[in-house]
Amino acid sequence: MIKWGIIGLGKIAHKFTEGLNYVSNAELYGVASSDINRAKEFAKKHKAQKVFESYDELARSDKIDVIYIASYNHLHFENAKLCIEHRKHVLCEKPLTTSLAKSKELFSLAGKQNVFLMEALWTRFHSSIAYVEGLVQSELYGKLKHIDVSFGFIAPENPAGRLLNPELGGGALFDIGIYPLFLAQLLLGLPVKTKYEVTWGPTKVDIHTTIKNTYKSATANLTCSFKEQLRNEAILKFENATVILKPLWHCPTDIILYKNGKEQIVPIQWVGNGYNYEAAFVSDLLEKGETTQVKMPNEFTLELIKQIEDMLNLTRNHQ
Repeated sequence: MIKWGIIGLGKIAHKFTEGLNYVSNAELYGVASSDINRAKEFAKKHKAQKVFESYDELARSDKIDVIYIASYNHLHFENAKLCIEHRKHVLCEKPLTTSLAKSKELFSLAGKQNVFLMEALWTRFHSSIAYVEGLVQSELYGKLKHIDVSFGFIAPENPAGRLLNPELGGGALFDIGIYPLFLAQLLLGLPVKTKYEVTWGPTKVDIHTTIKNTYKSATANLTCSFKEQLRNEAILKFENATVILKPLWHCPTDIILYKNGKEQIVPIQWVGNGYNYEAAFVSDLLEKGETTQVKMPNEFTLELIKQIEDMLNLTRNHQ
């Protein structure tokens, strides 16, 4: 049984823990929060065996195999570094960090400590993504020629909240734009040419980005937004068919296939809330004693972060 610890006990930690209930070889052992009362409430709700007084105490515990980090974006680096230094395996919520340099440092440290480290981009492990990935590889409907992917909603006007607060690593690209970029990178690789427009908000974080990528034999339009409600679907145009991942496409979802003027629902099976799949992947890997994987490679994460960092850095001075 793989024993999990959790650092950071906000909304996404609750979802991850609910998913953990569907993983037969995993259990929640301990939790830690910056607020001890929140930790006690979380532990009671989810039946964690132990509440730790600090992140350091949790990281030092010899009862814990792996730690899921669900703290604010700006804390991912220091929280993950603490756990890795104490030789704990780490699944860190996306983005792994908010800089390429810090992400490289974490992967390097994990390698030296011989521990597992992976960015928790839950969508990677969904059956809907496996289905479209298979279509691209098999060329069942010809080559993938274009994708149109969006993720956007109107964010609450709360300058102190995590979405719009630069001190907390806020901004639309790292929070939700990472999903369209992920899908494009997974299915088409890295672009040979890119055009983008980043809109910055009053709190000095990015709130809307449109991206037009050109690949060797395909194109992609990607959009993320904190100021508009977008369609939140992924449209994949193959040579001989169009495949749509229905809203919310980054969650476990249904798929529609359009071919020869006919619409067909593709049956996609899943259980749990979707977070169970990444938790099961990590638990199975650790149960085998493995610390490396090719499903979400280090280089993939680094390339993803570099794309976001480049867009932010090259537009920040023009806001």
